[in-house]
Amino acid sequence: MNERFNQTLQREFIRMGNYCPDPIKFNGSLTEWLIEYDFNRPHDSLDNKTPIQLTEVLPMYPSDTFP
Repeated sequence: MNERFNQTLQREFIRMGNYCPDPIKFNGSLTEWLIEYDFNRPHDSLDNKTPIQLTEVLPMYPSDTFP
C-alpha cells in the first residue's frame, strides 16, 4: 500500500511541477494536496468514496500550536 501511494505522490504531485527545494513551501503545497487526496477526491478502488469516508479518525489540528 505504501509503495502504491508513493507512486501516486510522485506521478500526481511531484512530476506535475509541485516540487520546491524550500521545505516550508513544499510542505504547505503537499499538505493542500493531501487534504484534497484524502478528503475530497473519490477513489475508484474505494467504490468512489474518499479515504476519510472509510476511516474513523479524530479531527486534524495544525501541528503549529504555539500561543
